[in-house]
Amino acid sequence: MTAEWAGPAVTAAIISSLIAIIGWLVSYRMTRRLETVRRDEKVRDFQIALLAEIRSERHHLATLDLAGDLEHVRAQYAAAEQHGRAYAPMVPRIAGPLVFPNVVKEIHILPERTIDPVVLYFRQVQLVERFIEDLRGERFRSLESARQIAMYADYIELMRYWRVMAEQACEALEASLGASRPVSSSASVR
Repeated sequence: MTAEWAGPAVTAAIISSLIAIIGWLVSYRMTRRLETVRRDEKVRDFQIALLAEIRSERHHLATLDLAGDLEHVRAQYAAAEQHGRAYAPMVPRIAGPLVFPNVVKEIHILPERTIDPVVLYFRQVQLVERFIEDLRGERFRSLESARQIAMYADYIELMRYWRVMAEQACEALEASLGASRPVSSSASVR
C-alpha cells in the first residue's frame, strides 16, 4: 500500500526543503564563526594597541628620577627662601593618551580580567593630568612655599602610583594576550 500523495514531486519538494534547511544551518554556523573570529581579532587588536600606549608611558615613567626630583625642588625652595625670592617648580604637561579615548566606548569587549587594570591606569593618567594643571595654576603659586612643597610631594606620589598602575595594566594585557603577545622593538633587535 503506497501513499498516492508521496509521488516524485512531493519527494523532490521534501528533499529540496531539507537541502535548503541544511544550507541555512551551515550558513548560520559559518556566519557565527566568522563573527567570532572578527571579534577575537578586534579584542586582540585593542589589547595590543592599549599595551603599546601603556608601555610607551611606562618607559617614560621609568626614566624619571622622582625621588631626586623632589629633593631638587625642596633644595630650590630653600635656596629661594634664603635669597628672599619666590619659587615654583615648572611642571610639564603630559602627552595624553591617544588610543584609550578611541576604544573606551568598546572597552566592554576586552577580557574581564584586563578591564579593571586598564581603566585604573587611565584614571590615574587623568588624575595626574588634572593635578599638573593645578600645579601650573596661579592658585598654586599664591600658596605659601610649605604648602607648595607638600603638593609637589603629592604629585610625586601620584607619579609613583602611576608607574605601579602602568606595570599592572601591562601585566594584565600581556597575560591576556598570552603567546600571541606582540614583540617589542627593543626585544626584536637582540
